[in-house]
Amino acid sequence: MSDIRSSSFSGFPMVDPTCSLQVDNFVYLELSVIHEPALVREVFNNLDFLSDILAWRGTSTHTHMVGSPVLYACFARIVQPFVRCHVRTLAHVMHVTRAVITGSCAMRMFTGKDTATNNINFVIAQGTLDTFQSFIQDTLFYRWTTTKPHYAFQGVLASFTVYRRNNLFITVSEAKVGGVISIIASSPTTADMTMMTPGSLTILYPFWTLKHIMLANHTLFGGDHGSHDIGCITHPDFESHDNTYWLGPACGRLCPTLWRNAADSDRQSLILEWDARYSLRTRLARSNTIWRLSDRCANIYCPYNPANNARTVLLPPDPMPSDLTSILVQEARIRSHHPRYAGTRVALLYATCATSPHLVSVPFVDGVATLRHISQLEVSHWVDRLANNRFIVFTSNYRKTYNVNPGTSSDVPEYSYTFFREDPEAFSPPNLLVRDLASIVDPACDIAGNVLVVKHPKGCKHDIIDLIADDIAIVDALIKRAMSCIDSEFWM
Repeated sequence: MSDIRSSSFSGFPMVDPTCSLQVDNFVYLELSVIHEPALVREVFNNLDFLSDILAWRGTSTHTHMVGSPVLYACFARIVQPFVRCHVRTLAHVMHVTRAVITGSCAMRMFTGKDTATNNINFVIAQGTLDTFQSFIQDTLFYRWTTTKPHYAFQGVLASFTVYRRNNLFITVSEAKVGGVISIIASSPTTADMTMMTPGSLTILYPFWTLKHIMLANHTLFGGDHGSHDIGCITHPDFESHDNTYWLGPACGRLCPTLWRNAADSDRQSLILEWDARYSLRTRLARSNTIWRLSDRCANIYCPYNPANNARTVLLPPDPMPSDLTSILVQEARIRSHHPRYAGTRVALLYATCATSPHLVSVPFVDGVATLRHISQLEVSHWVDRLANNRFIVFTSNYRKTYNVNPGTSSDVPEYSYTFFREDPEAFSPPNLLVRDLASIVDPACDIAGNVLVVKHPKGCKHDIIDLIADDIAIVDALIKRAMSCIDSEFWM
């Protein structure tokens, strides 16, 4: 069976359309509905790629009913060598630890290739190692062998453990505060950035991965570590590249310097889901992780290559804007940036040496045409959030939202203000403007670095609107109230 085409590839709605079914490349049938379970199952058995299986399952309620057990069997066939009869227990443990499967087992689920492997890789959320380890050791009877991770992941791991039973290995990587996505984004190549739950699979760079092309990540060349033999980097079926020069023309949206947003994955990543109870789509939508493969593009045709484009703004600026003069200079850089930013929003900046807060322009990040998420604002023009990691940022860190009560009138819209602070690893100077505003006396209570404030409707953090001069008094009051009680770690 070589070709199945349907009018519904998303799986919704589940109707009974006419399908084209080509068998053995020479028998071509038009089928309005197939109700015979054996025939439906035979079609499933002759499909390899997960996307094809989901497309066929989505053609009718009948194929959906038959196909769901088939998909569960596909997942079970991959994990059973490692967990034996405990597939359902594994699904439960993965759910409570927010774990995903990466590596060859995840790719095997997508391609349907029955390639043998003696190891399976799990990435789990911070603080859940005890639960996962109890399952591996007490239920599966594995024993740990090593705790030394590959250097590519050292900066994003809270712990790393390899467990062994006979010739089978289970690796468990526990994420730091940045979450599971930060580990996936630290994979040595784009082809390794694939993850799977018991009901969903995501490929972050499908354009290259499905063509058996991989681009090296910054983590692979972060220092002199000798051999780079990890993941797909040694796979004979993949064509490996260190940069995007091979693309020929400008990289466009594929440029490795552009920030990727897990929450924006529908437009760039491939997400396949067969069981909504274990959805990756929902987790990605709630993620605050952004990443990029490199901070410099080596493609000579790409406008984001600073070697041939002096109008590409390198961020964060050094030093950061601190007074009116440097604010005006940074505004000029934003206006002259090439390629031009697709849009901007007006925010309020409390700069470290300014005598008053200033309304400033905050552009969308490069490559973003329509603002859909608050992390797509390029706040690094005004606050340094890249001091600790220039490639992976957990954007909810050093960000806090305050709601404002408009009073008793129902005609007055309710707004919220989200504050951005600089990464403490930047060791920024104290903010004199906030010190004077909040009457801070103790130097230990000083706020380090600039503070940037954006405005949005209450409950709609991603619908950013421009601040105006009338907002300054409201934000001043919020800062005074917050500093009077140091109401969270955000201000510490």
